[in-house]
Amino acid sequence: MALYELSVGQKMVVDKIYSDAKTQRFLRNIGLMPGVSVRIVAKIGKNIIISVKNTRLAMDKTLAGEITVVG
Repeated sequence: MALYELSVGQKMVVDKIYSDAKTQRFLRNIGLMPGVSVRIVAKIGKNIIISVKNTRLAMDKTLAGEITVVG
């Protein structure tokens, strides 16, 4: 399931990230990588805000579609 498909408040674990190497490196540097729990904080239009460890991150639906999560 893609990250953007989650409901607000729902918590899952990152499975895979299908973006380019530069974006994957950026996400890894802020703690978003396979095996890490994420929670949807808010959805605003085509953007979402997620909570990863002690950080909140905003991203658009395109990037959130490149990240798959599992229960």
